[in-house]
Amino acid sequence: MTFSRVLFPTDFSAYANAVFACLPEVVLLSVIRSSDVPMPETVNRESPEYWRWSLEEKLNISKMALEGKGLRGLTRIEYGNPAEQIVSVAEDERVMKQRLPKQLAEFDQIDAERLEKLCQNLKMFGLQARPMLRHGIPFKETLVLADEMDVSLIVMGSQGRSAVQEMLAGSTFENVARLSRQAVLVVHPQRS
Repeated sequence: MTFSRVLFPTDFSAYANAVFACLPEVVLLSVIRSSDVPMPETVNRESPEYWRWSLEEKLNISKMALEGKGLRGLTRIEYGNPAEQIVSVAEDERVMKQRLPKQLAEFDQIDAERLEKLCQNLKMFGLQARPMLRHGIPFKETLVLADEMDVSLIVMGSQGRSAVQEMLAGSTFENVARLSRQAVLVVHPQRS
């Protein structure tokens, strides 16, 4: 499979830099979360303008590295929720992978079968369950469905990371727990 254009959100970590070495035409994106922007009373060096300038410098260095390999690079800096901004920029820059309707229907069938099997297992324990399959951003769809069904509790599994790691990763769990109007019960994996 070849890619003609790639969106590469980066935090300039070692992992991101390792992936960076393997790309074609690239849209380099860095997202500044509102929680990253220092309060106005902090020193000038940490002003939002300094943050933006610093990121622009890093992105431009990365762009020059791409151009040195004969590839085209574009840079963008956005503010807001990283997941939402990545999806938005991917749409703007037309780098979204388009699924064929037949392929999407196959994936839906597999997911529907998994959900039905899970519901059957829950029914064996005397619990009522019905499968619901949605498309979209997982945390948003979870919140919409919770409101539509007027549930009083959302039960979610955690990846086993710490609360700080979950917040920094911007996980589905963290977003649901933070934005839900309903109570959220988090089930952590058993440790061996």
